[in-house]
Amino acid sequence: MARGWLDAAGDLLAQAEHHATDLNLTREQGEALRVQALLSAARGESNQALQLFTRSEDTLKPLGDTYELALARLQRGGLLLESGRSEEALPLLKTAARAFHRLSAVTEAEEASRLLYQLEVRTDPAAALAQGLLSLHSMDLSPELFVERALALLCDNLRFEHGAVLVNAHAVALRGNPDLTRLPKPRSLPLQTDLALFLPMRQDRRPLGFLWLSRMKPLAARVDPGLLVLVSRTLASSLAELKKLERIGVSRAPLIPGLRIGGVVGCNREVIEVLRQIPRIAEGPGAMSVLIRGETGTGKGLFADLCG
Repeated sequence: MARGWLDAAGDLLAQAEHHATDLNLTREQGEALRVQALLSAARGESNQALQLFTRSEDTLKPLGDTYELALARLQRGGLLLESGRSEEALPLLKTAARAFHRLSAVTEAEEASRLLYQLEVRTDPAAALAQGLLSLHSMDLSPELFVERALALLCDNLRFEHGAVLVNAHAVALRGNPDLTRLPKPRSLPLQTDLALFLPMRQDRRPLGFLWLSRMKPLAARVDPGLLVLVSRTLASSLAELKKLERIGVSRAPLIPGLRIGGVVGCNREVIEVLRQIPRIAEGPGAMSVLIRGETGTGKGLFADLCG
């Protein structure tokens, strides 16, 4: 199905459902129905897809609050949202999000939170941002990943193209292409203009770092001070952890021969090894094309710049 061979996929799914029914395999039968629903959606048959999702859920419900049931609810909720049926999608997405959080299914929980955020942002952008930050905080992400995801959420919600989170004058997260040479002098109070937002972050009155957002075109909107307090408090614990563990390390001069662009932060051995390979694959006789894969916010763009 991923390759577009929908008819072949349909034949295999029909066989899978038939065998699962004959063998009384409830979980597999529910999964076959769910994937058949995805196939119908790919064909543009939304009503048929919704019916199949419902049959999948009904089949899986006797097994309890399982991952498979939550996935069927998530995908049906997403299809309802695409069809403009937000009120029907909301309870499905909330139930799915709770199940994924309980099961520690991080990727699926993020997807459910993203769809819920889309619903909320249409009516109350500020509430959507607050809910989005709290949802990220509940996912038990690493401090680095949480800060990256939070920065992306802030830029999208507040309509800024570029952003950075800095600690000890080092960027621990970047979004877009922020011009860090234009940062204002350190200050203790937030600063908002039509083009930028500067937010100092503290914990127990100790400065931790700051958030810097900028946009290309002026926008008169201002962020509510109460929301800025929530942003600062939500980011503070992760920044404090980064600072305590001394995991911040962006060098001004590259330590790896051939590395031309900075901005990658990390101490993981696997990341260091990837960085060492970049000069070999990016230039010279061994230059080659590469495919960079990863979840949103993990730094694919930075590595693409390094290879460019």
